[in-house]
Amino acid sequence: MKDSIHVAYCFDQDYEQHAAVSIFSLLNNSKINKVFLHLVSYQLTNNFMNFLNDVKEKFDFYYKLYDFEPKNLLSLKKTANEYVSAFEFTRLFIPDLVKNETNKVIYLDSDTIILDDISDLYHLNLDNNYIAEALDHSSDTMRKKISVNAYFNSGVILFDVSKWINNNITEKLVRYESINKNRIYFGPQCLLNLFFENKILKLEKKYNYFILSGSRQKLVDSSEARIIHYITDIKPWKKYFDNENVYYYQSNLLKTIYRESKPDKPKDILEWKHYANYLLKKKDYKTSLKIFINILIELKEIEPENINHILKLEFQGEMLLSQSKYNQTIELYKNYLDEKFGSSDYQV
Repeated sequence: MKDSIHVAYCFDQDYEQHAAVSIFSLLNNSKINKVFLHLVSYQLTNNFMNFLNDVKEKFDFYYKLYDFEPKNLLSLKKTANEYVSAFEFTRLFIPDLVKNETNKVIYLDSDTIILDDISDLYHLNLDNNYIAEALDHSSDTMRKKISVNAYFNSGVILFDVSKWINNNITEKLVRYESINKNRIYFGPQCLLNLFFENKILKLEKKYNYFILSGSRQKLVDSSEARIIHYITDIKPWKKYFDNENVYYYQSNLLKTIYRESKPDKPKDILEWKHYANYLLKKKDYKTSLKIFINILIELKEIEPENINHILKLEFQGEMLLSQSKYNQTIELYKNYLDEKFGSSDYQV
């Protein structure tokens, strides 16, 4: 175990499949050191245990399971951004959990895929820093928003476990979070940026290479990125994910016991809107128009205060359709929904 690299994941049952895909990519690309996995979750399903048994037959690695109860996170649940789940704070407890196994550990989000060996990341010298992270894709905006010199992304973290434990950092972080909730927009990410300002070692982009749905990124390779990270809430397992680098998620998925799973269908109005925009890019105008119409019908039911405005919009759309002006109808509905929900194809 002395020559192992220690890597931690934190995930709940909803993310078991995606953690499994990331773990497979890690093990499949580990060529120098043996991997010691630290898997922090709560009540793992039999399916995930079957995954571990399956990969144990393919790769030589160690693993340890940590059953982390959500009640431990109750004090951290409410942040300025409700999109952030309480379980995301689990990463802050990793050093305490692994302290008897290692002096250093890499944390990886479950929406990452590893393209090449990451032993060199593990062996980086942290100097006097507690953690190492790459700059966030919205660093310029967020550093001004929360008043820090630089803003880092917490999807990939290298921890100095010994330094963390010796300085009782977890307890200090929890205390700091309790009095700074109004500045913590993105859960543990903002918390770490605020607490460790000027004490974070900057990682190279290749260790946390961001992939965004809707962008024009070409397929990256291991010369550009060791770890790719599907940021924002539109993930590669969504039916409307739009980026060539979905390939890496799908190709690794097919090598796991989850290979038969299908992409997630839209679950709410915002996701249906994303899907309609995705179909527009694919030039499936008929289906896209149908989805926009269904969204307006649902909005009438859940927002009765806006029903007159929506009825007027529908009337305008029907008039355009009667003249076979399908593109103009789509544009009319799309502009209204973009104004209401935002025009971006992804949510930061």
